[in-house]
Amino acid sequence: VDIGGGPKSASCTSPTNNGALGFGITYFSFGNIAFSSANSSEGYKDNSCTQGTNVKEGKNYTMSVTVDKPTTHNVRVWVDFNNDASFDTTTELLVSSDAVLNVNKEIYVPTGKTLNTPLRMRVSADWSGSAEPLPCSTLEYGQAEDYTIVILPNTDPPASAFSVSDSITCDGNVSFTDKSQNVP
Repeated sequence: VDIGGGPKSASCTSPTNNGALGFGITYFSFGNIAFSSANSSEGYKDNSCTQGTNVKEGKNYTMSVTVDKPTTHNVRVWVDFNNDASFDTTTELLVSSDAVLNVNKEIYVPTGKTLNTPLRMRVSADWSGSAEPLPCSTLEYGQAEDYTIVILPNTDPPASAFSVSDSITCDGNVSFTDKSQNVP
């Protein structure tokens, strides 16, 4: 992936308060990124100039985050979708998982975001007994790592897909979930 000089510099970092206990991120994968790191002993790690991937808007991709034991972590992932060098804690949040050792999720790349531009992605994990990680907070025992994603326009033909939670009802109402791909 050509990430050029990487994304805009972040308006903040997310340092580690105490990295000596072995918490933190040990593996992250998304798109073409597959990156192993030590743990929170490294503190905040900006990998955005060396680790990046292209993704298409309106498509699903698998994201994996593995954290180091001795116990579970709260994991958050944000993308600076509007490329303003800061992370909005709600509109730019991709993953929010609590009390986990591993996160494996299908991530939908939303439409209508900044295209063809290196964007900063922040992955943050802290011990589940600590406060919820925020994009710019000091992590008690965990760590944050930054990566680059480039969202490309999706020119693939639409692929329709729907799911239904319960097709047998007493009132005759059935709810469908649209799982169509490629920006239909």
